[in-house]
Amino acid sequence: MKNYLIPSSSNLKYLLNLDIEHIFYFNHTIYTYELNKKLVEDTYKGDVKNIEKLFEDIKGIDIKIPLKDLDARFYLKLNNYAKSIEDCTDELLKIRMYKKDEEFNKIKKAAIKTLRLLDKISSKIDKDMTEQQIERMIISYGHRLAFDPIVASYRNAKYPHYKANKIKIKSAVLIDFGLEYKWYKADITDMIIFNNDKLEQLYNKLRSIFNYIVDRIRPGMDAAELDKIYRKAYKYYNMPLPPHSIGHGIGLDIHEYPIIANKSKHILKNVAITIEPGYYDDKLGLRYERDVLIYEDGIEILDI
Repeated sequence: MKNYLIPSSSNLKYLLNLDIEHIFYFNHTIYTYELNKKLVEDTYKGDVKNIEKLFEDIKGIDIKIPLKDLDARFYLKLNNYAKSIEDCTDELLKIRMYKKDEEFNKIKKAAIKTLRLLDKISSKIDKDMTEQQIERMIISYGHRLAFDPIVASYRNAKYPHYKANKIKIKSAVLIDFGLEYKWYKADITDMIIFNNDKLEQLYNKLRSIFNYIVDRIRPGMDAAELDKIYRKAYKYYNMPLPPHSIGHGIGLDIHEYPIIANKSKHILKNVAITIEPGYYDDKLGLRYERDVLIYEDGIEILDI
């Protein structure tokens, strides 16, 4: 990838299988700071140079950078040397969107590990526990988390990105978390409900919506068509649409391509996505989410 400048990021993990902070890859050379140089030299078999050399090497050159991975101060400094800077974030996300077999296997292992831990945690939860106690339980197992867990009693689950508090869960709790396997991530959400018929009914409707959607996924369909199916499912089950999309791509990042939206042209073949129907009103929230692998010739729902 001539004249692409890639900072430490998921893109660099994808391209070079490297997970080192404070490095920049440009034309087969890694540039880093003096304190980091020995570590890089022990890991990367190509040329390694001091970061100051980077500015000399890009002087007067048109370069491409995934700008979402670059801080503003470093961008301004690069801009003083490069002839021009073009954002290639979208280009790299499109490359990473289509998964190889080994990537599917890593996402699958991450999802299975997550589901097994969820099962273990669920068996230990009682309605007198607080959100924070459950959050600490998840963290205490010592697994590498894909993102900060969301633990919300059903009344607080109406906020999709709620932060756990010292509140007893009482009738139900939403748990949204994922583990990593060799950098690849899972994203799972489920409800634990204690003897509440209304919540059970809503939860079962979400499970039905999930099944309605995944039963209609076909490899090669575009993401806009999947968005239409999700809207039909909510109409069929007489449920209000949630304030978020029905899912998103996953991989090295917890949110990546494909985008599932009504104008998305992303093709759903050899991709990994989540499907996450939710219900929210002014009093409560529920959500159900599983990861789905869409292969060349079929799909696999990651569940146990």
